[in-house]
Amino acid sequence: MHFLVRKGKISILLKWLIGLCLVWYLLTKIDIAKVERAFARADLTWLLTGCILLILIRIHMAWQLKMVVQHQDVDLTTARAFAINLITGFYGLILPGDMSAGIMRWRKLSKPSGKGAEVLAALVFLRLINSTVILLFGIIALLIDNPFDNAVVSFTAIAFLAGMIVIYSSIFSERVAVRIERYFRDPFPGMAPFIWEKLRRVWSALAQYRVLSKSNLVKITSVSLLNLFLSIALFLILAKSLHLTIPIIALVWIRAMVLIIQLIPVSIAGLGIREGALVFILPIYGISPPDAMAFSLLLFGLIIVIGLVGGILEANEVLIEPLRRPLAENGPEEKMNRKR
Repeated sequence: MHFLVRKGKISILLKWLIGLCLVWYLLTKIDIAKVERAFARADLTWLLTGCILLILIRIHMAWQLKMVVQHQDVDLTTARAFAINLITGFYGLILPGDMSAGIMRWRKLSKPSGKGAEVLAALVFLRLINSTVILLFGIIALLIDNPFDNAVVSFTAIAFLAGMIVIYSSIFSERVAVRIERYFRDPFPGMAPFIWEKLRRVWSALAQYRVLSKSNLVKITSVSLLNLFLSIALFLILAKSLHLTIPIIALVWIRAMVLIIQLIPVSIAGLGIREGALVFILPIYGISPPDAMAFSLLLFGLIIVIGLVGGILEANEVLIEPLRRPLAENGPEEKMNRKR
């Protein structure tokens, strides 16, 4: 057990080291003084507007999370969902890959209800909906505005789109789902029975979303669309704060690219990989490498702010609240003893 904990800490430090090394390498190729000047001339009004918009996006995401888990009969308030999303942002800073932080979100949501499979199904469904909306619009934007003039990029985008259609069909099409269930009726060779049973429970829980009414499906998808538009607006505002002009259609597919980068468990929150990608891409639109680096670091700065707030909330839940509970429970008894 101690070996696993030690190995996990080493892995986290290694991911941070990889990300920081990548950023350092980029800064050796870029004039750091120009990056500093880009931050120095940043418009604080636009930055403040971006922070307010980020809070609104997080609240909107919390409301959507509440709406999705309620279909699994899991009680959740928007305020609690908002707090869990912020805490997940904290773990996103100390765990490699967006998926690792997602495990902590699942734990926070499933622990009170004990419905682990149902909550996992809800999170898978939500991730699928949100990612599909972002990637779909990103692919369309990339096909319209392909700055690379490369058929491979277009082919990759179309392959991504085809893959999403297959995944969607497996979840929302009753006919396709039945065929999959027949194929995976028995456990895979070498797989433990309890793992297979848990996977079956998750698949059964996903069936709840197959029978969603069109109105509910449209509502959930509409929230994802609004989240996408708000996140693109946030990118645009951050660019404005640095006095950068980036085409909106480019921001659409760049937003999708950032999503994919954050899923790669090579560094923490895509640090270094995101910066390298933006330093490579944004000059195509007339943005200098130092300005592109400043824009990317600004995005990472928002991730850190969210993570720090989430860390405070998590510290309160893990360290402070357990100390308050005994005092609250013993309070009435102490009062009775004093009266005696």
